[in-house]
Amino acid sequence: MRSKSIIDPLAPAERKITQKEYMAQKYGQQKLDEINQKIIEAGLKPTSTVFLTQKEYLRNAIDECAATSNSFDEFQSKLLEQFQISVVEHRGRYSYLHPG
Repeated sequence: MRSKSIIDPLAPAERKITQKEYMAQKYGQQKLDEINQKIIEAGLKPTSTVFLTQKEYLRNAIDECAATSNSFDEFQSKLLEQFQISVVEHRGRYSYLHPG
C-alpha cells in the first residue's frame, strides 16, 4: 500500500511558486539527474546534484544576505560580491538581476 503525504490546507505554504516554475524545476531536475548519471558512469563526480531555477537561486541568495545585513547598502554589496546579483531601483521598486 502506498503512503500518501498529508497536506494541511489551512497552513500556508512555506514559499509560493507558480505552476510554470514548478514544472521548470521538475524537468530541470530530471535533466540534471540524467547528465549526472552519465558523469558518474564516466567515473567523475558531478558538481551539482540539485537543480535551481533562476528565481529559486535569487530567493536563496536574498534570504542569506538579508539575514546577515544591517543596512540596505550592506545587503546590496553582499549580493553583488557573493552572488553577482545586482539590485536595481526603478520607480520605487527593486529588481534583482540574475548573473546569467
